Amino acid sequence: MAWAQEIIDFILKLKPWTTIDEYQTGLYFVLGKIIERRIPEKKLIEILDRKKASMRADKIKVDDKYKALGIEDIKRMETEENTLYQKTRMVPQGWRERRNRVEHPERYNKNIPYGIYFHLPEVLDISRVVNLPCREVVKDLKFVSTLVKSESINDLVHENNQSKYDGSVPLVISAFVRYEIEDGYKVFTNVQDWEHSYHSKALLLLSKQVRGSSISDWSNKNFIEDIETKVKNSLNGAEIRDKWGIWTSEVGITDAVPHDFRRNVQEMYVPDEGLKVKMLEGN
Repeated sequence: MAWAQEIIDFILKLKPWTTIDEYQTGLYFVLGKIIERRIPEKKLIEILDRKKASMRADKIKVDDKYKALGIEDIKRMETEENTLYQKTRMVPQGWRERRNRVEHPERYNKNIPYGIYFHLPEVLDISRVVNLPCREVVKDLKFVSTLVKSESINDLVHENNQSKYDGSVPLVISAFVRYEIEDGYKVFTNVQDWEHSYHSKALLLLSKQVRGSSISDWSNKNFIEDIETKVKNSLNGAEIRDKWGIWTSEVGITDAVPHDFRRNVQEMYVPDEGLKVKMLEGN
């Protein structure tokens, strides 16, 4: 029966199926195109319940377009639309026609739920399933350094009295974010390297909100909480949430410390390579 084992090993090597776990979502590619699939009602109920839980956890007042529908809401809307459909035979925009009825767009999605999906072996490069995380992620943003106002020269540590005080000091801010992917299709297709792009955008928004503040502001708890809320609102704006499909549940600033930041530019002439500029950064 050695031949039977060889067949089993061959099938396992090709692995013409992909498993999406419950904490994941997936995209089904066929000839390079992501296929939209109908979601079974049992899994649809779970997805809708998870959306509602996310909305309850969100402190931001969300727009109606982010309102999480329940399965009863969808069925009620379908009953109303099908009454009109039987008379006019017109399919509402975004809806799907199936078995002489129209169905709500929520029943169809390019983001497929958990389960086992069969496809041609990936070695043929015809079809494949890609996994994406759909649970909440806590990400350390490390830090961002920006100039803020200062009324005192003592806010800045000077080394050998070589630094020149000009009314502003560098401030290092450490922060973290909590986010989850709402739409795997958007995050996979609308942005290149979404993790790096999200990280860079969060740091940029944090830096913009901090500019114009002063050292004394950072001793005010309400000021820090206001910065966190503004950055969170910005991350949940049109570009990140609508276009990239990433929802941010929390932004937290862990510390903000003034420091001495110097950049020295040294020029060295090298005949074969021309002019080199070396940047030396010191804390």
